[in-house]
Amino acid sequence: MERKHLTWNRQSADWTPKHRFPLASEVHMFIEDLRLFLIPYELPNGDERNQPRVEVETDEDRAALAVLLNVHDHRDLDDGVTDFMRNLIWSLGYEGRAVHEISLSQSDDSEERRFHRLFLLPSGPLLRVGGRYLQWVPSHARESRGMWMSIDGDRIWDLRIPRSLGRPVRQKRTIRRLARLSLPAPEFAVRDLQKASRAGYDFQVYWRESEIATARATRTWGWSGRWAWRDFSTEYFQFYREVKFRRSLAVLRNHLVSEMNDLFLRLGIRARMHLERKTPVADFDAGLERLASGDWDFARLREEGLTS
Repeated sequence: MERKHLTWNRQSADWTPKHRFPLASEVHMFIEDLRLFLIPYELPNGDERNQPRVEVETDEDRAALAVLLNVHDHRDLDDGVTDFMRNLIWSLGYEGRAVHEISLSQSDDSEERRFHRLFLLPSGPLLRVGGRYLQWVPSHARESRGMWMSIDGDRIWDLRIPRSLGRPVRQKRTIRRLARLSLPAPEFAVRDLQKASRAGYDFQVYWRESEIATARATRTWGWSGRWAWRDFSTEYFQFYREVKFRRSLAVLRNHLVSEMNDLFLRLGIRARMHLERKTPVADFDAGLERLASGDWDFARLREEGLTS
């Protein structure tokens, strides 16, 4: 199949959104850790015993699945689907949701098979009105279009993070907090430095309090902050956060596989995803309960694949 000949009739508008937090180091590290550890990359001679891996079961509909997720013909389908899942994190991590338009290929030949393709909608207001969605379009992307684009409801795939990890509004609030906490110092302290003023500001205290605030802001996810606060946290806290973060990733991973399988069923694509070498969420829960009860057998946590 020559995919380059497929044309699409999109109802949504597309543009390149501006990066709202280009210099926010804490935001960047948080999103990158979600992407990298969702489905870790397999390294040569690495320990793969507890590294989850995506497998796709499909025969006749391999082409339909590859077109839907824009997996190139030369790529391994499992790897392509895995990369699609990782790329979802760019939207889910920043916004708590990833909204796609499901477009159908166009052809003048009534006998030619038509394919579905997912197009990610840029971040911006999206309103549901009855059975339709209204997409707001910024002024620089309107061209001959108006301020709002109307999209059929059955064309939308609205993927959101699991409820247990927060709603989109809460996720965006977390990202804004991390962006503020990425500042190396308050603005007034920076101004004093520029004026060569010695106001007696203690940057070490600010840094420590910022790291504590980062831990609080990401407590739902259990993110470790790449252990910037290792020097003033207990070993128990470090293990607890790592187990909790891995649990959050397991919950998110299972959710994405389930939602994508539901999408395949919805579109009539005969394909099924499943995870190999995964650690059940219940195992993480049991590990957290043991830690909370005073059983601090850290070696056992490692053996069970709950920590690195």
